[in-house]
Amino acid sequence: MQEDPGVTERIAGTSAGTGAGSGSAAWLLPAVRAVPVLALAALITFSADHSARLGLVAFACWAVVDAVVTLLAVRRAAVGRPTDAPAAVRRLVALRSGWGLLAGIAAALLAAVAPAAVALQAVVIAWALVAGGLEIAAGLGARRAVPGAGDRLFQGALAVLLAVVTAVVPVEFRADFSGVEGNTGVLTAAIVQVGLLGAWAAVSGLFLVIGAVSLRRPAAGRSA
Repeated sequence: MQEDPGVTERIAGTSAGTGAGSGSAAWLLPAVRAVPVLALAALITFSADHSARLGLVAFACWAVVDAVVTLLAVRRAAVGRPTDAPAAVRRLVALRSGWGLLAGIAAALLAAVAPAAVALQAVVIAWALVAGGLEIAAGLGARRAVPGAGDRLFQGALAVLLAVVTAVVPVEFRADFSGVEGNTGVLTAAIVQVGLLGAWAAVSGLFLVIGAVSLRRPAAGRSA
């Protein structure tokens, strides 16, 4: 019995469309993650207050928003585009988001009851080590199945680096300094920690944008 050429073409077209749709959604997650982390970087950069309270509040706001938007993006991938990533990878991303949500809530509570450099340091290190490890595991698990898996590896390594450099700063650090115009001030551990958090956010957000754009361009080329 001969196959109907029209049916064969329609099946092939459907399969190709499904594959293109799957690839075209890969840019969404880094794009939505870039927005809150760049907002965190801007808040820290343009704020004159680099106290531990500011760091805890800013981290808490970012962590909660990042967790929510990431979970929504992962849910969209799982429901609407099930071929985007293996289920194990989606679970790792969901775990990272859940951990971020818990870290954000902890940071908010500490900002209210114990806004000290040691609290900021503990929250950032704990979040960064676990989240970075989960991100690296997700990147390794998705490297042959999902475009942009290398970006996950970079983001995970960057989070671990944030934990390391934050841990290096002694919580009792305090140094007097004078500016070029004779202005004087005190550099504290909290100021350094908040600055490191802002620097991490800027680099992370920039590479998330680059990753989203690089994933979007091939998809746009295929759809054209």
